Amino acid sequence: KGSWNHQNLKFNKPAIIKNWVIFNISDKNTKDFEESLIKIGKNHGLAISMPLDRIPFDKKFFNDDKKIKEQLKNIFNKYKKLDLLLVILPDKSIAYNIVKTLG
Repeated sequence: KGSWNHQNLKFNKPAIIKNWVIFNISDKNTKDFEESLIKIGKNHGLAISMPLDRIPFDKKFFNDDKKIKEQLKNIFNKYKKLDLLLVILPDKSIAYNIVKTLG
């Protein structure tokens, strides 16, 4: 089993992630994750701003591929120049394959 220790490493050419959105398809609270991502990014030389938006998804549609695709298209139409779209997936959903193949 291999591992990669990246504790004291920084990016050679740091990136700036200014325009990003969280699309939360799960029912998990993402606030702690978001704060950790920004902090860890800073420690490794990444400048990560607060997300432009946090878009929740109605959990009754977790397995409705048309609704998920529709929401993703709406996000891309609203935010034309995203640096990152972070999609939080539920443990069990068809959303993984949709997200993986859409962009």
